Amino acid sequence: MEFPNLAQIESMLADAGTLFDRAQALGTELRVILFVGYGDDKRISATVDGFGSLREVGIETYAKRELDIFTLGECVAQAINRALTAAREGREAALGTLTLNGQPITDIVQRYSLERAAFARSPRSGSSSR
Repeated sequence: MEFPNLAQIESMLADAGTLFDRAQALGTELRVILFVGYGDDKRISATVDGFGSLREVGIETYAKRELDIFTLGECVAQAINRALTAAREGREAALGTLTLNGQPITDIVQRYSLERAAFARSPRSGSSSR
């Protein structure tokens, strides 16, 4: 692992303030951006925000009359799951735009997670499996 020099540290600290401001703005955007998913028959919809909070479930009148309760429940679950998938993909794409010192923050977090996991498994980490 290579340690940054003083100029790199100063650059990273300056960029961190900008990153923080952009991350706060992104958080605000994700609260108002809505993602919609539909059940297989397209008569049932679910709407979630960018954080995956369920905002609305829409069921057309004919679906209420024509579908039995189990099929209706399955279609609602499909719609919610599809909306959540769209929200996760949108959130990941938005997070991919955040950078620190020219590197995508998602790459930095992933690299840190991998290094942390490798350290936890190393014999020097103090953990032992008995």
